[in-house]
Amino acid sequence: PHTHIMNAIGIALRETGQALVRGGSFLQGVTPPTLTSFKSVVPLKNRPLPQIASTSFVAPNAVVLGNAILGENSAIGYGTVVRADVNKIQVGKGAVIGDRVTIHAARDGYRTTGIPTQIGDEAYVGSGCLIHAATLEDRSTVLPGSSVLDGAVISSEAIVGPASLVLGGTRVPAGQYWEGSPAKFVRELSTQEKDEALALRESASELNARHAYYHSLGPKEKATLTEDQFKSQPPQAQPQVL
Repeated sequence: PHTHIMNAIGIALRETGQALVRGGSFLQGVTPPTLTSFKSVVPLKNRPLPQIASTSFVAPNAVVLGNAILGENSAIGYGTVVRADVNKIQVGKGAVIGDRVTIHAARDGYRTTGIPTQIGDEAYVGSGCLIHAATLEDRSTVLPGSSVLDGAVISSEAIVGPASLVLGGTRVPAGQYWEGSPAKFVRELSTQEKDEALALRESASELNARHAYYHSLGPKEKATLTEDQFKSQPPQAQPQVL
């Protein structure tokens, strides 16, 4: 009960802070932010609080709840939900999760012990994906709009093409490109394609670091920051206060 009371007080204080930002913006004569700064880290009964590395970036309107672990230099995009309410979800070091992604797991009691979700180091998940009770190994790539379902495994350096459906229990072998609904083998990846996937993740990681820098600024600094200044900032992730 004490934890829930403190959580309610925290939400009330953050909402008050948002009201102060709007009022301050009005007095300064600047446009207030249109993106809510609400970010929810939810305590659940019989589940630990999320463990979020200080160097990770969690977008202001993302939701992380339950038994979720976010590794160093990982990034969770805008509107994304990491919902570890029924089983563990782990996001590895340097992994990049795009905008509007839903990550969930299978509950305990389903297939005996349930199925957690594991996203490996330096993995990349594009915008609009669904990752449900699946494993994405290190440096794997799931392109935008795809779904990876219960018990599926995307092996290291494999790529799932955009808008694909990886059915439950499917294993995509290392270094292969799969695509379609349901997803099927298309080809072995070339060295160039693997390098391009790595470059995609690194570019997204750098951009998220710049967003982390932006959100570390005060309202006045944000209002006066130009596009050139934003692009010129060093890509160093800032701790996100939850």
